[in-house]
Amino acid sequence: MNRILLSLLPLSILLGASASVHPADAKNAEIPATSTQSFKKDVLQATHPVLVDFYATWCGPCKAMAPVVSRVALHYAGKIDAYRVDVDANPELAAAYKIQAVPTIYLFSNGRPVRASLGVVNSSELSNNINDVLTNGANNRTAETPNTNL
Repeated sequence: MNRILLSLLPLSILLGASASVHPADAKNAEIPATSTQSFKKDVLQATHPVLVDFYATWCGPCKAMAPVVSRVALHYAGKIDAYRVDVDANPELAAAYKIQAVPTIYLFSNGRPVRASLGVVNSSELSNNINDVLTNGANNRTAETPNTNL
């Protein structure tokens, strides 16, 4: 996978005030990893929405997004599941979901991707997508359908 850095702007500008990382935010959820082997069970067969953070260990913006994703996952615990996918360790998943840049965050519902956030986004955008899916279901919008013949 090409190592694409999404931005060289200061993180405070990219994250926005609502998603700034503060040392007092110590109660971040640890997002479990999923892999090509467990993705079907963890994500596609889940009974409620699943947030999937496609990331790379070398990616600076991905590291900046990790605490944001953790806080959002913690806030919605019991309503959604959340997983991380290392695109370098799971190139089949990255290819199947057409991940061309990281971080990319998909929200799955009923086994299909229904929302996508590309690059560094603030917690409000993630929350808005989750709230929309929880309130309206997945019927009103769908992210690009990937090749899921894994």
